[in-house]
Amino acid sequence: MDKNHKIFGTLFVIAALVAFYYSTKYAPPRPNPAQVQAAAAPLTPGATPAVTSAANPSGAAFVAPTATGEFAAATPDQADAHSTILQNSFIRVSFTDFGGAVSNVSFLQLHYRQTQDPASGPTVFNQYHKDPMLAFVDYPGLDRGSRYELLSKSATEVVYRTVLSGHLEVTRRYLLSPDAVGATDPYQLRLETTFRNLTSQTLEPLRVSLAVGTAAPVSDTDKGIKLVSGYYNDDSQTFIPRGRLEQSGGLLGLGAHSATAEIDSPGPMEWATVNNQFFASVLTPDKPDPIVQQKWLEKRSADLVAHGQTKAAADAMAASDYSQQFSTASIAGLVTRRVKLLVQNPDTDNSAYGVTADAQFVLPAIPAGGTTVLAGDLYVGPKEYPRLSNPDIFKANQNRVVLQMGAFMRFFSALLLTLMNWMHGWANNWGVDILLTTLLLKVVFLPFTLAASRSAKRMQKIQPEMKIIKEKYKDNPQKQQTATMELFKAHKVNPLGGCLPMLVTLPFFWAFFQMLSSVAELRYSPFLWAHDLSAPDTVGHLFGFPINILALVLGITMFLQMHFTPQPSVDSSQATMMKFTPLIFMGVCYTYPCALALYSSTNALFSIGQQVIVNRLKDPVVAIAAKGPGGKATKNVTPNRRK
Repeated sequence: MDKNHKIFGTLFVIAALVAFYYSTKYAPPRPNPAQVQAAAAPLTPGATPAVTSAANPSGAAFVAPTATGEFAAATPDQADAHSTILQNSFIRVSFTDFGGAVSNVSFLQLHYRQTQDPASGPTVFNQYHKDPMLAFVDYPGLDRGSRYELLSKSATEVVYRTVLSGHLEVTRRYLLSPDAVGATDPYQLRLETTFRNLTSQTLEPLRVSLAVGTAAPVSDTDKGIKLVSGYYNDDSQTFIPRGRLEQSGGLLGLGAHSATAEIDSPGPMEWATVNNQFFASVLTPDKPDPIVQQKWLEKRSADLVAHGQTKAAADAMAASDYSQQFSTASIAGLVTRRVKLLVQNPDTDNSAYGVTADAQFVLPAIPAGGTTVLAGDLYVGPKEYPRLSNPDIFKANQNRVVLQMGAFMRFFSALLLTLMNWMHGWANNWGVDILLTTLLLKVVFLPFTLAASRSAKRMQKIQPEMKIIKEKYKDNPQKQQTATMELFKAHKVNPLGGCLPMLVTLPFFWAFFQMLSSVAELRYSPFLWAHDLSAPDTVGHLFGFPINILALVLGITMFLQMHFTPQPSVDSSQATMMKFTPLIFMGVCYTYPCALALYSSTNALFSIGQQVIVNRLKDPVVAIAAKGPGGKATKNVTPNRRK
């Protein structure tokens, strides 16, 4: 039976590795990110926009695909649109007069360029999109199909204006700080949209939607796992991955679902986002300042009292006037859609899809001749945890855009990321930072791992006696359990002692996994032969199969770690399967960022050195209790196997 188990386990692992090889070799090619080297220039009337980029290397004309019920269509800007640019040292914002909104945002810092080639252009967010960012969605007369008049343009400000059906004037003002100044961020754009009632009657409350942006895959190896929309409110966040919009067979049929056109999430919400692996667009409407609001209400009430109103009536009228003049500025809902980005890819190729989201607002009724203002901030930039954790600028926990996980795991990820950034302050290399952070964790957990190693060694020593007890009391489970516990007590063995380090370090491992796979700082960061810690360290191909050195090192170190670690179990089939665990784990992590393999390999190498030392140390408890309970040798009643 043991032999059959070994054969079955070996064949299973071989089949898994073969399947992994052919799935990698014959997988459909993934597109490069929807990026260009510069903001789109104005086009001649009647022309079809053409983009030369990694996603469209031939420069072929971009033609919008026909939308189906399962996804929305990315559409180019109007041929006769006029672009206006605001720029600082960090971003270049391209505005379009159709919709009076943001066509795209280019990241100008060298470490956020399109590729690792220093001559390549900047990464462009929202290049392919369903709507320009901050455009009104599906609102005829105000949406992306409507031309706005450019009222003014300066180095830091642009203002657009349009009039809807002669009764509603809409003025859109955008402000970009030259660089980081005071309570602003260079990746942050200020928006103020003023609605003015041009009629002599009160306008009913308006329900409008603003496009938050469209997130696309960042590279040809991006599997789209980090393509999400999300929102935050009441100290909790929700992220909607692209996979929820796609058809899925689930796990053995469990959780299977068909493709869906959109997902509606009800509000209220404090901010909404769309993001990919490294970059995010975050829309945060203004919150009414309680002090300013109170002063405004007091002044308005006093004016009404001076004109003959009672105090109670004046307070009620002041509250009504405030709600009419100022938007409550909370997002009333979020609509998430999947967007087809590239027409040359078939509809079944999920790598050709991005994610877009629309934030819904309910504006108050506008009295005759009155106004209401919808204002807020749009952050379009890298998912840098230290930046988004600045409480003077981002007050609504927007750092959760970086660490998209529950509160328990987010605590560990934030701690590890803070440690890495602290290390980076003087090491100045993210690979070295990962090594030092890993070693620091191993040192901190050293007492736990040493105790577990000694426990595992003692368990291994008493395995022959445990086997004797099982044979002797195989027909009496109660006596078998009693004798086993006495044996543990005599040898001072804790059967759960080997599990403690795993339970302690497991949250840190998963936290490292989540953090290392989405931290923008690792993008294009080199270490030794690895050119990019956020991607596999492929150095070549063998028969079409990628050679990822750090992933192979991970498999070798895990195998050596298991070899040096005492194995309490004597079940040969179980031991055989355990030997294949490093191969399985290596296969799972083979195409993940090599930063994860670097961490795991360092962790395993440290554990190997620690275990070698523990194995060479003599355990006085085992030596004294070698004869079993009471100092008497345990009689071996196991019958000899027939040859």
